[in-house]
Amino acid sequence: MTNENKINHLNMIQNTIIRMSNNSFKLKGWTISLIVAVYAVIGQNNKAVAITIIPVAMFWILDSYYLKLEKEYRLLYDEIRKKKDNEIEFEMNVGNSKIKINDAEKLSVMRIMVSKSEILFYITCMMMVVLIYYIKV
Repeated sequence: MTNENKINHLNMIQNTIIRMSNNSFKLKGWTISLIVAVYAVIGQNNKAVAITIIPVAMFWILDSYYLKLEKEYRLLYDEIRKKKDNEIEFEMNVGNSKIKINDAEKLSVMRIMVSKSEILFYITCMMMVVLIYYIKV
């Protein structure tokens, strides 16, 4: 018994999880780059500094969405891990996954936005934007 189908399917899911994680990491880097670029290029204009909050908020939402997808694929991974090799259908649609009710509540974008890892980073970024805005006034 080789479990080749299961291993291949789990590798496909793991690659997707890694991609979602990389997207989340890149968004955090883009957020910092955006803040630094705005202050370096048009830091004299207070309106431009204040407008920086909008893309930071958009990056926050997008980052939370990628984290949500990553968590859904982790649940799919766990589901596939428990199947027998002959039951593997190479399904990648997390919408078809049998997510438990309490897991589904944890997977809302809003809930993820206020998770420790997300809120600490993005609230700090927002506070820096506001602080620099008031320092420049």
